[in-house]
Amino acid sequence: MPHRVNQTSFKKGHKFIKGGEKGWFKKGQKTWNKGTKGLTQKNKTTFKKGQTAWNKGKKRYWNASGSFKKGQNTLEKHWNWQGGISFEPYPIDWTDDLKESIRKRDEYTCQLCGIYQNELNEKLHCHHIDYDKDNLDPKNLISLCRKCHTKTNWNRDYWIKYFKYAFQNQKRSD
Repeated sequence: MPHRVNQTSFKKGHKFIKGGEKGWFKKGQKTWNKGTKGLTQKNKTTFKKGQTAWNKGKKRYWNASGSFKKGQNTLEKHWNWQGGISFEPYPIDWTDDLKESIRKRDEYTCQLCGIYQNELNEKLHCHHIDYDKDNLDPKNLISLCRKCHTKTNWNRDYWIKYFKYAFQNQKRSD
């Protein structure tokens, strides 16, 4: 008669755990999720019958598809509106030749991050240090990549001081 393996002796020195490969718990050990049902959480916030939603009656800026409604953040309604100064036309002397001469003077390099124009898919932007479109003095213009030029449109007072300090001792000529 062959030797039968019972529940108490599987191999010499090893104890047999009921359930086999189902789990790693020893007899008498409690499971971590004992008493919970499915994926529910005890502290999860839920609405109770008769309770009103926190945003009931508040104006929605998005439509049912999740995208913003047209006209909600345009022109005067946008939080960063600066009085329409970007709609002022550039002077007649603001030409492609002037912009190219500024890029050439700056050796086709962004003056903030140092990236070269040939590493980009576009030309470098020409930035007015004092944000005045009418001031076309070459000392007031620098070359910036799109990323850095976007950065300089926030906190303008800081960037005016930054560029004036950074370039005050550097000779800038056409």
